[in-house]
Amino acid sequence: MIIGLMTMDEAMKRWKYLRDCYVRYKRQIKAYVPSGSAAQPTKKQKVFRFYELMQFVDDPLENARYIYFYIFLINY
Repeated sequence: MIIGLMTMDEAMKRWKYLRDCYVRYKRQIKAYVPSGSAAQPTKKQKVFRFYELMQFVDDPLENARYIYFYIFLINY
């Protein structure tokens, strides 16, 4: 790091880490939670502190396969 700035490789690694954490946390939130008296107690959910800030990532993640498909068609 130079004067508090990240190198390009460090920034790319940090972005991948944050994106992966966001996707994992979102999957954990959407997971099925059994209810009723027969339900087993679940572990306490971990909190991802950047969840609200990273919700802008949702659209590209959901539409990524279409984007890659169109890129494939254009380059074909």
